[in-house]
Amino acid sequence: MRQQVGITTNPNYKLLGKTVDGMITFGEVNEDNVTSGIKLRVGNVGEDIPHYIQMDKDGDVETKGRKGTIVRCPGAFQVKSGDKVGPGIPGVYIDSGNGDLVLTSRGRVRIVAQDIDLIAAGPGEKNGVVNIEGNTVVGVRSKVVHVEGINLTKIFSEKSVE
Repeated sequence: MRQQVGITTNPNYKLLGKTVDGMITFGEVNEDNVTSGIKLRVGNVGEDIPHYIQMDKDGDVETKGRKGTIVRCPGAFQVKSGDKVGPGIPGVYIDSGNGDLVLTSRGRVRIVAQDIDLIAAGPGEKNGVVNIEGNTVVGVRSKVVHVEGINLTKIFSEKSVE
């Protein structure tokens, strides 16, 4: 069976199964001409809000990343793990390798834990930086606030400092 979405045709394309609930394909060529080795889809091709997991066989290293994996869903994406790991063993571990790790949301981002460490330990004089910006307010509240600068500590305001 042959399959074609854009320009590219894959003679190795195979539709493993298709029902009204979902489908599994091997070698599907996507609209961006990237071939997915495996694609698991809920529903059918062309639905208003796509719902799938795809593991790509190739891809553009400049814009997407070669051999990437995409999970797309219209509802909540949840990961629950770590119920039986021992002390000091991560329940979830994400390593982005050479790429940046970007978390983005149109809503709030919350990190809730027993303790939180933000550590920047890059090499050289230009790395190892932690930036915190807020276009309205950066609020810090605690029983104790400890700020320590080995070489310099600055607190600056164009108007007033209390």
